[in-house]
Amino acid sequence: MGLFKVLYTSIDTSWKIPLTILVNIPRVEYCGEAIGPYSPGDNVELPRYIADMLLRGNLAKVNTKKLPTSIELSKLLWIEERSEQLQKLDEDFLHRVKLYLKSLEQLARESTSVNPILLAQEAQYVKIKVLDLMKRRLVKIVKIALSNPNPRQEVLEKLTIEERMLYIKLCKELGSWLSFLENEFK
Repeated sequence: MGLFKVLYTSIDTSWKIPLTILVNIPRVEYCGEAIGPYSPGDNVELPRYIADMLLRGNLAKVNTKKLPTSIELSKLLWIEERSEQLQKLDEDFLHRVKLYLKSLEQLARESTSVNPILLAQEAQYVKIKVLDLMKRRLVKIVKIALSNPNPRQEVLEKLTIEERMLYIKLCKELGSWLSFLENEFK
């Protein structure tokens, strides 16, 4: 899985992070990209490299309202389980789940008003639901790749970026295997 980790890490930096601005931020240009002006309470989505700076400086916080919660994951899993068809997920879906889990961990460390045990339970529930969802989807992806080892655009559009990498690799390997078998048994 080394290749997946390397590709995931490089893609991870280009994803946008949903933020709530905490202080006035004037218009600033950074790495050729203009951001701002922003006022406290503004909800924005910024590239990861900019969001990280704002988060480290306590100028913004992650807007968890834009992230998938355990309730949303349960709904997605329920739909995926009951449908023959692969359902569409945003390409950064897993990234957003990870971001939600990190925000729960941070809230558990910093909050005095929220029970950390409840936050830990929510995090555990999210992990279970996202793994169940991804396993259901994996079965469908493998079936699709087996039925036609040529990657199809309508399938790619429904996949997360990680699933796309897997699907393309599966198609390539299965196509190679099927060609080998066809040549062996002509």
